[in-house]
Amino acid sequence: MKIFGRQDLLPLAGLAAAILILFSAPLSRVLSYARQVEEKYGLSLVPALVLLAVIFAWHEVRKRHRAHTELRVGEARREDAERRAEEVERLIAFGQALGRSGDFESIRVSIAQHLPLLAGSERVWVLVREGTQWEALAGDTRGSDEVLKWGDLAEQLLAGQTADGDGNRAIGFPLMVGSSAIGVLGVRTPDGSLPEERRRAVEASTPLLALAIRHAQLSREVRENSVRDALTGLWARFDPAELASEEGFRAQPQRVWDWYAERREGVRRAEPNAGHHALAGYARLWPGTLVLVTQNVDDLHQRAGNADAIRLHGDILADRWLQPCPRRPGCRPVDASPGRPPHCGECDNLVRPGVVWFGEELPPQALEAARQAAEACALMLVIGTSGAVWPAAGLVGLARRRGAQVLIVNPAASEIDDEAHLVLRGTAARMLPPLLDDTALGP
Repeated sequence: MKIFGRQDLLPLAGLAAAILILFSAPLSRVLSYARQVEEKYGLSLVPALVLLAVIFAWHEVRKRHRAHTELRVGEARREDAERRAEEVERLIAFGQALGRSGDFESIRVSIAQHLPLLAGSERVWVLVREGTQWEALAGDTRGSDEVLKWGDLAEQLLAGQTADGDGNRAIGFPLMVGSSAIGVLGVRTPDGSLPEERRRAVEASTPLLALAIRHAQLSREVRENSVRDALTGLWARFDPAELASEEGFRAQPQRVWDWYAERREGVRRAEPNAGHHALAGYARLWPGTLVLVTQNVDDLHQRAGNADAIRLHGDILADRWLQPCPRRPGCRPVDASPGRPPHCGECDNLVRPGVVWFGEELPPQALEAARQAAEACALMLVIGTSGAVWPAAGLVGLARRRGAQVLIVNPAASEIDDEAHLVLRGTAARMLPPLLDDTALGP
């Protein structure tokens, strides 16, 4: 490191001149005294004075050098701390976005918004294993047609690095759940390397992404199974996605409408069980203490007496327009022209069931109300859920982190049993009446 530069010579010369001018008389007396001592006693003080001056000057130079070094080190540390803080902030933002993601489409949006910032590259791959096949969740679409097949690319990324047609290289980061790789995250860079801080950030993001993808897979499986359970008789030969998605409805609106008409009849014939009545009775006994959040699309809670239940997956008995009505005030689905399905007599907009289909977001107001209830509750009672459908399943962990006790009532094991303080095995109809009577639980 340079201690003095040319820019320092003029100030130093000026300082030396000032010292000579200000202290010329004392210096002259000191030098005169030193000559007298030398003549009288034979001692030479001038070299000693020069040596002391040199030592003093060197000490000042060293002190200045040390101060500059400490300043540079401090600045470097502050810059490194700021970079790490930004890295942590990006990682937290990505984790929060994934936590709000309940399906693959919302995960794609989170990846597009956050992952390039973490990786420092817009060319980011996310490939997911679906059975024996690999599918692209996000990434450079050239990989499927012009460079490599998805499966080949995924396997090579898991093995290390692979070159593409442009001479760029992709670095692979496995997305692990337990000991299995459910996906791979790849980052393309010109030289096949990432700066250490970027690599650290991407590696830290992979568990978050793997968990979100796994939850989306489980949610889809559970929802498909719940739809498949309703595929009886003539409906058993259809794919659930054909009957519970916007794409399926647009392709075969009459078929989907007829299937939901049959399901609606089944809901109307059903009656609330003892579990529904126990929850409604508790709400009447302790007004204002129970917030009921349900993933069911039927009206059994409402018929039992819980009219204010928060419905995360919609209402199968309600109708809404397939496309938002452009009129203000909007047309009412109840006024639609008859048909299978009914349609708007003005613009031919179709009426659809008021449920959440595959690939759709949960109703924002209902989800926010459920989150607020989870954050504020003292006890969360989780009844008969698989715990695999997100973001609803995340409400349990949210409540526990905010200090709530968690009690699960379920005849079978669920994905969220580890979040519970207590698990009771049994059906809602059998367990809830004694649990919620006027002597059991109360404020």
